[in-house]
Amino acid sequence: PCILAFNHLGYLDGALLYALAPRPDVTAVVASMVGDKPLERIGVTMAGGIWIARGASDRAALETALAVLAAGRAVAIAPEGRISTTGGLQPAQPGTAFLAVRGEAPIVPVAITGIEGAWADLRRFRRPTMTLTFGESIPYESIALGKAGRTAAMETLMARIATMLPERYRGVYGG
Repeated sequence: PCILAFNHLGYLDGALLYALAPRPDVTAVVASMVGDKPLERIGVTMAGGIWIARGASDRAALETALAVLAAGRAVAIAPEGRISTTGGLQPAQPGTAFLAVRGEAPIVPVAITGIEGAWADLRRFRRPTMTLTFGESIPYESIALGKAGRTAAMETLMARIATMLPERYRGVYGG
């Protein structure tokens, strides 16, 4: 099992990761509000995504994600919990570290670039340039227990994602 933790620039992030991940068993954790959009709801449902209530302790979604990890599969999640409003990294939420420890799964940092201009390129019949970069994993055993341990693990994760991104994408983790 593993957790693919990616920066979140737009609605295509999850689809790109799902399509290009080096393994076929990726299950995405997706904010339930995305289900309000019919096309996205169909895509996420067909791909077997896990709907999660943003900003709440969604026990059902967490248990489903833990079951996916227990089956030896991969879970994709955006630690920021939402699409970036600035194009740069936003502060991470602790849920990814919680899943790693409880699911005994390493966290693989994934940096995505180019998504923000993809729709405009496609509308102009241009091929978008998007990249997906996988970093060195963070072993779940290295995550200290408790809130402070989860917070430290998330800082490490986001710093690793930031180093794989151009400066303009680093947001609060730049500099």
